[in-house]
Amino acid sequence: MMQLIIHSISSDYFDLKSWIPSNLDEVFVNLVIEIGCNLEEGVNLFYVDMASPEGLRKAKGNMDILALNRTILISNYSYEIMYDAICKVVESCTDKNWSLSCSKLQRYFDWEYEDYELE
Repeated sequence: MMQLIIHSISSDYFDLKSWIPSNLDEVFVNLVIEIGCNLEEGVNLFYVDMASPEGLRKAKGNMDILALNRTILISNYSYEIMYDAICKVVESCTDKNWSLSCSKLQRYFDWEYEDYELE
């Protein structure tokens, strides 16, 4: 049976495990999630923003719409809480094969091959 596997969750700017936001009310970070499956080698990259309400407001400036999708809205940053939440989402997206699983993952995350036609 196929299982999705998270190989890493990272940020291009700092180590998430040791990161302590300077202001917990203004968190905004772009996450890179490497996801593969137990039946194949390699990973695919998925992207999602994680933000507190005020962090999202500051990052988006004067825009009327702050987020339409693919944003994790948090009340308080904790690596463990963020990691567990992403693990639950990824686990819920596991399906019979990579193609079906990837379609489900794209409900929550931007995929490196967005709009690529899977066969």
